[in-house]
Amino acid sequence: MYSHRKTDICLFTMAHAALLLLISLTVSVGPAICFYGASMTFTPGNRYPDGTVEMHFYYRESGKLPCDPQVSWVCDSGDCGVLTYADPGITDQDHSGQILWCQSERHMTTNVSGDEPFTLRGSGCCWANNVHDVREWMLRSLVDTGQRSDTQTTNRSPVSATIPNIRVPQNCFQSLHLLVHDPDGDDVRCKCQSCHQHPNIYLEEGSCTLSSNGTLDVGLHVLEFTLEDYPASNITLMNRNGISSVRNPYNQTANADPTPLSQVPLQFVVEIQPPVHSCAPGVNRPSLLPPTPLHGDVQHAVVGRVHIINLRAQRMGDSFLDFQVSGPWNMSTTLRNTSQGVTEAMLTWTPQESDLHHHVPLCFAAETLQSQSEMRCIVIVVAKSRVLSGEAEVFCEDSSISIAVSKASMKGIDQSWLQLRDPTCSLTSNDTHILGTMSLNTCGTTMEDSGDFLVFKNEINSFENPNEVITRRSQIKIGFSCQYPKVASVSNHYINKKSDYIFTESSFGTFSYTFDIFTDSNFSSRADPSLYPLEINLMDMLYMGIAAHSALPEVRLFVESCKATPDDNPYSALFYDIIKEGCIMDDTVAVYQSDSRTYDFGIQAFKFTGGYNERSAVISGQILFMSIIMSVSALFSALLLLASTASASHFYGGTMTFDPRKNPDGSYRVDIRFKEAYHSCDTGDSWGCGSGNCGSRSNYVSNRVDSSSNGGSWCQTEAVMKRTVSNNSPFQLQKSSCCWIYNTVSNVGNWRLLTHIDLGERSDTSKPNRSPVVTALPIVRVPQNCARNYNLLSCDPDHDQVRCRYGVFSANECGMCNQHAGFTLDQSTCTLSYANATKGVYAFELVMEDYPTQNITLNYTAMAAAVRSPFRNASSNSPLSKIPLQFSLEVEAPAPSCTEGEYLPRFLHPTPHNGEHIQARVNQELEIRVAATATFSSITDVVFSGPLNSTKETTTTGEYVINWTPTSENYGQHFPICFIAEGQYGSRNYQSEMRCVIVVVEAAGPRAHVTCTKDAMSVSIERATISGIHGDHLRLNNNASCPVFSNNTHVFTTFSLNGCGTQIEETEEHLFFKNTIVTYDNPNHIITRKNVFEIEVMCKYQKKSSITTRFDAHRPAINFTERGFGSFSYQFEFYQSDSFRSMRNPSSYPLEYNVGDKIYMEIAPVNVVQNTEVFLESCVATPYDNPNYPISYPIITNGCEVDETVNIYTSHQANVKFSMEAFKFIGQYDQVFISCSIILCEANNPNTRCAQGCTNGTQVAPSSHVHKREAAMQTGSHFISQGPLRLRRSASLTEAISPSLNLNLVFVAGCVVAVVAMVCGMMVYKSRGSKVNYQLLKSDEI
Repeated sequence: MYSHRKTDICLFTMAHAALLLLISLTVSVGPAICFYGASMTFTPGNRYPDGTVEMHFYYRESGKLPCDPQVSWVCDSGDCGVLTYADPGITDQDHSGQILWCQSERHMTTNVSGDEPFTLRGSGCCWANNVHDVREWMLRSLVDTGQRSDTQTTNRSPVSATIPNIRVPQNCFQSLHLLVHDPDGDDVRCKCQSCHQHPNIYLEEGSCTLSSNGTLDVGLHVLEFTLEDYPASNITLMNRNGISSVRNPYNQTANADPTPLSQVPLQFVVEIQPPVHSCAPGVNRPSLLPPTPLHGDVQHAVVGRVHIINLRAQRMGDSFLDFQVSGPWNMSTTLRNTSQGVTEAMLTWTPQESDLHHHVPLCFAAETLQSQSEMRCIVIVVAKSRVLSGEAEVFCEDSSISIAVSKASMKGIDQSWLQLRDPTCSLTSNDTHILGTMSLNTCGTTMEDSGDFLVFKNEINSFENPNEVITRRSQIKIGFSCQYPKVASVSNHYINKKSDYIFTESSFGTFSYTFDIFTDSNFSSRADPSLYPLEINLMDMLYMGIAAHSALPEVRLFVESCKATPDDNPYSALFYDIIKEGCIMDDTVAVYQSDSRTYDFGIQAFKFTGGYNERSAVISGQILFMSIIMSVSALFSALLLLASTASASHFYGGTMTFDPRKNPDGSYRVDIRFKEAYHSCDTGDSWGCGSGNCGSRSNYVSNRVDSSSNGGSWCQTEAVMKRTVSNNSPFQLQKSSCCWIYNTVSNVGNWRLLTHIDLGERSDTSKPNRSPVVTALPIVRVPQNCARNYNLLSCDPDHDQVRCRYGVFSANECGMCNQHAGFTLDQSTCTLSYANATKGVYAFELVMEDYPTQNITLNYTAMAAAVRSPFRNASSNSPLSKIPLQFSLEVEAPAPSCTEGEYLPRFLHPTPHNGEHIQARVNQELEIRVAATATFSSITDVVFSGPLNSTKETTTTGEYVINWTPTSENYGQHFPICFIAEGQYGSRNYQSEMRCVIVVVEAAGPRAHVTCTKDAMSVSIERATISGIHGDHLRLNNNASCPVFSNNTHVFTTFSLNGCGTQIEETEEHLFFKNTIVTYDNPNHIITRKNVFEIEVMCKYQKKSSITTRFDAHRPAINFTERGFGSFSYQFEFYQSDSFRSMRNPSSYPLEYNVGDKIYMEIAPVNVVQNTEVFLESCVATPYDNPNYPISYPIITNGCEVDETVNIYTSHQANVKFSMEAFKFIGQYDQVFISCSIILCEANNPNTRCAQGCTNGTQVAPSSHVHKREAAMQTGSHFISQGPLRLRRSASLTEAISPSLNLNLVFVAGCVVAVVAMVCGMMVYKSRGSKVNYQLLKSDEI
């Protein structure tokens, strides 16, 4: 319950802040008494001709009433201009009558010169009284007004906010998801750089998620974060003086963070309240119900129109006080109480012209005096209305969606020009409405899994006659959807018959279920309803079945929970869990085989103690029977196919290894690596301390390793966690949850991982023990008729004996702890052998242990020494360590043949052998090549499990290359890598054997510097790093005409990319130029004393990249460079005719064409690289400067001429000559962008992309193509028309063109060019009658 201590807090802090108040006034910063936090976002406004930029700041502040802003922002650095403040407005305040909190929002503007970044600062005292006695607060915002090279606009800050007062019960704080949204699509990270550190709260910077790392003290906790945004790829910021600076993507493995684009504060408090009985939503804490938006949703609002957001929540046994809301200051809230403890709120807001293009954060939570729901946050994007929208009503049935759109709200709209996503589905109409009905899986309806709901979406769009050149019809796009709750509560009991339950949420869709009691385990005869109430003897079996009913073709029912209560109230304080989170809790429960839509189970009858509903009858003694309500939560989800086996969205397996080292201060650092696999790429860390002193986590980094759509669509991640412990006593880490993927033995079940770490100093090595190193693929697959051995990697860095065994439930080593029939585990060699088993998925929960090969002693700093002996038997020996090894194995349908190399892939040279040890060097890229073949199957992938930041590429020769670069921290450590080749035959996917290797990281090798230019490679090697080198006996590739030179300090050489035997290799993303420096001997000598050296050197060129460059009236040759890679120069020119002899004179710009005239273009290298060719891969037209924009018109796709007017004049040459007819878009788009990509390849190589030519056969026959040179486009109310052009129209131009139809087209050619060579030629043409003017743009017009 809210307490009055906060009022006392404020009185306390006022007395202590008096002196600070006087001091802070000297810097124009007012003290905020009982400060609860603040957030800020900013967005640019106008950019004026003199280069100054208008900036808008939106600042929210939370504190104790009264709600006057306490922060006065001051300029901390740079030119901040003059801040102009609008009057503050209250976003929300406490309505409990206790005057606890209030939040206000203020809009500030300033005009700045745009010469340099600037920083705003606000500070003061005091935070509300908190657990860690944090007092002063400091807010900073870093703004850089430079023009971005990717968007041609000023950067916009990340958007975030929180409600003023977050409250969480002590036992319910698991994670808190903060809002992270960036209007520019940048990568946002939350940092805690100079803030108070919370030992039991972990911040995942990438997702901005707070998670519990221990128990939090009851009281207020202050959280002070900074949000930073980083571009997705390298960009430049250009200020008005022409000075540019580069901004790089965030690399979490780099030693130093790159400079962010901006920084904004996000500070708030979390009140940890006393624990509650249940953390389940709707019990002790309010539960948010549909149609409440989901966290992270993005909504779109229109200037001048009312935008409505509906919230709905429920709480059993308590009434609502309010919804706490943090939104725009002029948003209003209307509450309405309904039945069954449900409260609804309608938020209404009308955006003003000043809100245009603003991304507005909105956070909310439902609360009572005693509790609060989860906090959810969304973003509202404000735009001008560009399309019409109608008033519509949507009807959601159990198998269909119907929509009725009012004609009165869509004046001038002709129903015959409207269609659904699938145009073959027709709309009908009557006098008042336009009508449409479709099933949940037809007419282009899409399904999204949004967590608690399945959302089915479709839309009504206008379309145009392809034979029309212009149109005067209004465009329309009406999106509509139905949300169906995945979780429904069904109940049954022994007195009243309940069947055919249909669950409906407001105007949302429904699924129906039946819950029946059967007479026996055959589940064919239902109990007669006329016999209710049923009389059941204690210990008799109750047989029950739940069935789901839906028209969807592929669904499965998953029973998430089942509990018994003594009365008809599933939220009763007295309950008994039968099934919880998919895991069976009652030992008598038996689940029977059923189809994907039913769940049949039995349980022995029981009664509650304490005299609940006892009745007696005498049947050979006293028999008791009673009334028990079974409350089942049925999870209804889309079916995930695991080959032929249904698979739930959960756990596939995990492993952990560790490597300790002693610190100079006597403490110990433990580097822990753990891999986990789920359906999605989950990189969270929720390991807890099982026993002993587990120390504190000092660092944590994680990333994706590999994923596959086969085997149920899995993703494996690896995380590296560093822990610091004060002594070397043993401790245990553990992690558990639910559920394993759907498996053959128990359908679903809990999983547990446990690691035992003993840091005692070994008497044989004088160092702490290191664990075995192990990894495994998340799921391996074997045909039912093919026996196979899986040699699990069992390597120990200390050369100990490694053994594997099944986990033991009582030791918390496993969740289901099954030992499956048909499989044999050789514990001494860690070999799992498959003989024969039922088809399906099996979960293996193994434990790997290491034992010394002789008696050793472990010495400790805080406990007595212990002896460890070689393994004799499991009961008498304690291992040195225990680590988990868990994975899934699927037994598939039989294969036509079990011979490797026919259907099952067979590995080829140079694939390393299983168990092979491979040496790697610090800071040098390791390359592991894998090749496989099969006579009948096509090799489709090599899936692998390797260390963090390892990557995989495919060469044009069909080899797979696993790359990894060790760092200095990896020196001396061992890293496992496992891999499997996959082949496809028809709809079947087959796997090869699994091979695993050990990578041992050695010290850094020779120091060499390789420089890559557009046509040559230069190599310089420090002689001091290679002992015994003879510089006069080295050459390239043993080619006598390609010597290597030397002086006292270096060995060096320079050679052409196509000389000295340089080899070219191609992957999907890169071109590699490789050569080798080797030693040679005098052929007249019969002995030598020179060391044999073989040093491979390589230049790696990225085949595709995107760079935006500036140009003036005529574009000169442009040289594109990417740091650390090679570069090539290309020239882009326009010609008079298809002879390509007469280049258009630069002085004749702007170029003028008639609509339909041919435009002749050439892209050619300035310096021809021998043995290469250029291939025009694609051209696409979009209404915005984004080639990946969802609305697009393909001109060339995969080398195929989609537009019938395109003519490509060259083939397999070093340049590209092509032409097309000028065209315009139909629709209200101010501009059109066309992006073309070319690829540079090795010439005459039949395996390259260039050699393949047109690959998808999408050439459009002339009879079926558009004849009037137009690209029919679809517009939508969610898109805002804006671009990089500022158009200057003359009076005559204005008279010649309809103001509503601006026909401008920007042409961007070669913006994605092979081998880091990108050529972006831009021109714009404007309609003047029937003429189209093409003009190259100056950079200040973009």
